[in-house]
Amino acid sequence: MWKSEKPIHIRNLEYFRTSDHPPPLFSDIAIERVDAHATRFWAEIFGIIHLFTAFAIAFILQFYKFLLYGLIRPLMIGLVQLTSDYFFKPLFTVIYNGITQPLFIFLYNIATSFRDLCLPIAKGIGYFFNEIATLLKAIRLVDWKHTTVAASTKNNAKNV
Repeated sequence: MWKSEKPIHIRNLEYFRTSDHPPPLFSDIAIERVDAHATRFWAEIFGIIHLFTAFAIAFILQFYKFLLYGLIRPLMIGLVQLTSDYFFKPLFTVIYNGITQPLFIFLYNIATSFRDLCLPIAKGIGYFFNEIATLLKAIRLVDWKHTTVAASTKNNAKNV
């Protein structure tokens, strides 16, 4: 059986040979040469086109990087910083000093005044409840004997 030295490929015409070993035809050799030259010709043409497209793509990508890194990034950082310095900081200062702090100081003053107002009343009620608690301590509704564990086991041993 005849084996081809070249791998099986679409353009490899030896693949179609049979095992009866026909002589190599001039047209087969010419087709292989023309195919090789045409492949090399078009590879060179597209290689040159590839050079230009690679140059154009590299230019576009570097230009885009320049736009983002050289223009957009500093502009964004500058815009955020300027907006923060000249808009948000004064806005928050006005809101805090004009609205928030006076409101909370007012609520704090109301709470401390209410505490100071209720303190004498609370002390009076406390004195009243202290007297009631002393009276209820004197009246023992439940008699509780407090014994230790050793004493309770001694009493249990006597009862048995």
